[in-house]
Amino acid sequence: MKKHLLSLSLALALASPFALAADGKPQLGSFGIELSNRDTRVRPGDDFNRYANGTWFDNYQLKDYETRFGSFNQLSDQAELQVKAIIEELLARKDLVPGSNEQKIRDFYASYMDTAARDAAGIKPLMPLLDRIAAIDSKAKLVEAFGRASRDGTRSPLGGGVGLDRKDPDNYQLGIGVGGLGLPDKDFYLNPEPRFVLIRQKYLEHIATMLGFAGVPDATARAQRILELETAIAKHHWDRAELRDRDKTYNLYAFADLGKEFPGYDWRAHFSAQGIVPPETVNVSTPSAVSPIIGIINDTPLEVWRDYLAFHAIDNHAPLLSTEIDQAAFAFRGTVLSGQQAQRELWKRGVALVGGSGGLGDAVGQLYVARHFKPEAKAAMDVLVENLRKALRQNIENLDWMGPETKAEAFKKLESFRPKIGYPDKWRDYSAVTIVPE
Repeated sequence: MKKHLLSLSLALALASPFALAADGKPQLGSFGIELSNRDTRVRPGDDFNRYANGTWFDNYQLKDYETRFGSFNQLSDQAELQVKAIIEELLARKDLVPGSNEQKIRDFYASYMDTAARDAAGIKPLMPLLDRIAAIDSKAKLVEAFGRASRDGTRSPLGGGVGLDRKDPDNYQLGIGVGGLGLPDKDFYLNPEPRFVLIRQKYLEHIATMLGFAGVPDATARAQRILELETAIAKHHWDRAELRDRDKTYNLYAFADLGKEFPGYDWRAHFSAQGIVPPETVNVSTPSAVSPIIGIINDTPLEVWRDYLAFHAIDNHAPLLSTEIDQAAFAFRGTVLSGQQAQRELWKRGVALVGGSGGLGDAVGQLYVARHFKPEAKAAMDVLVENLRKALRQNIENLDWMGPETKAEAFKKLESFRPKIGYPDKWRDYSAVTIVPE
């Protein structure tokens, strides 16, 4: 839950300008080039982006929490204000039904905004997880902790998740890959350029700071061991170019054979802890990296793994803990890594948390579309997309360079395209979620 955008609201904003307009008119007016943004000193053939937007580049001042800005950010900002208004109305109401989505949204947001309570609690809310990590005294418990990493908000050098099979989109697929890094990718650990060296030094200090919040003694020395562990893992990660190769990262294995292909790791115990019943076939995205990292798992002392898990637990939960912990984490994650000079306002972070995919996104989205995205707007967009589909079919039919077999495949792909406009036909059910008011 570290950094969720208003995913649903943003999707609505991008789906149609009507989603953002207070008066039912497009927020951005006609779609084209704003002529006053041009820099006519530049020839369009030399640098069209500068020609079209140069004056805007020179005059727009990024806010202290921004690292970029564009029309999509503008749409997101507007949706954010609209969601804030919805939540503030819920905060003022006294008639919300206990257990309703409205009550859960109100209390979740209020809990996050209660910084006094969070500051008083400090690291205490995380102690049950940290105590469980401290009790890891066997390889079996370590594998279980890795399996629970996505649920506990820690990190694991090996893991998996369920997604669409990109070669058979009618089916889901369990993908298995390597991870375990607290920095964005392997270059941050291995690149000798001065800026990466500085980031590594700041990361070391950050690890020690996070461990210090849990009262860990010798935090700097233990942080160094964590950095060395992640560096060893990073050496076996694939480069970004390799990871973009759709064929190279598609490698099907029978789940029953994983122990033979990649021995030394209890795959079934891992996914049992993760709450996943493995299918017969899985995709191992970077197979050459798996065995070396299993070796690192088995060769690294448990005490180092305990420190590693404890650090990532604190770091990943920092935005939900006290102001002191949150700001210390932001000093590295926000400023050093992202270049942000300040955090967004607390309410912005609260809206993003509650309305994001890791919060109550569909519940917030349901209230949002009732107010800002009427059924007739969705219907109009559905018609527009179908017209686009018809136009594309006509275009394919008239292509003289595409043979009959290729056209048949193109038509098949076109017909299998499933538009998702604005909001789902079935909303997520949050009846099992309990949020207790403070």
